[in-house]
Amino acid sequence: MTILAKKNNGVFPVKAIYEIIDGRQPVLGHGTRDMPIWGNRYTPSQIQQAIRGPLDLTYDPEFIVRTRILAIIDYLNRIQER
Repeated sequence: MTILAKKNNGVFPVKAIYEIIDGRQPVLGHGTRDMPIWGNRYTPSQIQQAIRGPLDLTYDPEFIVRTRILAIIDYLNRIQER
């Protein structure tokens, strides 16, 4: 994970890494992309029901997912050997 930029002529491949993490680009060594049976427990509607309380906070699950993916990409970029 620390030589992604090195293998790409010193440029960290943000778009390619994003697509791998979000599932658009399959990684053959990881097997299928099928979600485990417990995955339904973590669907946006289930999570939203779990956090609803007296304030009835709502959120955009897609925004949260994108933010988390970008945080992972930022971390990976910071640990690259140049």
